[in-house]
Amino acid sequence: MSWQLFWNKNQAHGNAFPRENLVKFLKVTPNFTRNKKILDLGFGSLSNLKMSKILGFKTFGIDVSSKLIKKNSIAKLKLFNPPFIPYNNNYFGIIYSCQALYYNYDCMNIVIDQIYDKLANGGKFFIDFRTKNHIWTKKYKIKIRPNIYQFKKNVPVKILSGLCTYVPETKKNLQYLFKKFHNVRVDTLKTNFLGRKEEYYIVTGYKKSKNIKNSKEIKNYFEDYQRKI
Repeated sequence: MSWQLFWNKNQAHGNAFPRENLVKFLKVTPNFTRNKKILDLGFGSLSNLKMSKILGFKTFGIDVSSKLIKKNSIAKLKLFNPPFIPYNNNYFGIIYSCQALYYNYDCMNIVIDQIYDKLANGGKFFIDFRTKNHIWTKKYKIKIRPNIYQFKKNVPVKILSGLCTYVPETKKNLQYLFKKFHNVRVDTLKTNFLGRKEEYYIVTGYKKSKNIKNSKEIKNYFEDYQRKI
């Protein structure tokens, strides 16, 4: 599938507003990380990066569509050629991905390893996944093998027809994928507005610091923070 075509014909402007739970993740505890460099994996319309910049972060973004890589006042942008993230190791304080990572179904393990490598010690992450109970999974996808679902021809955005995505069928699937990280939480977000039932798994955690004392401080602080999300 061509994401160039997707952005040209279907999502010219994308989502105008940031993801609500990501806002909570970044704002609920002020100054929870010293490293202010933040990466949006699959930034799309830039709405999440705009919010990140307002909150005082140094913003970076990667996306698979070269159409979206252009100079702007919001963030430094680079092309994403999955599965490799084009930045140095131990660089970011936070990496997040909203409605994007699950398209990398065929190289998910490598992308997650890359996220781990690119985070600095103590760096946090926030990633969401549509579940098997999400309306788009139930109405527009068919299971082709465990955790891999394919869009059917009846999908509203026709260019998605035939595309496969990673759909974790249980929280344990995600706990296993993110096993390198510390204090991994998988929370379920359910919404039902005007009959549109959506369900996501939201995965958070952090890269354990090599400094034992610092690691304990991060653990206590970040676990308190996670409980507030």
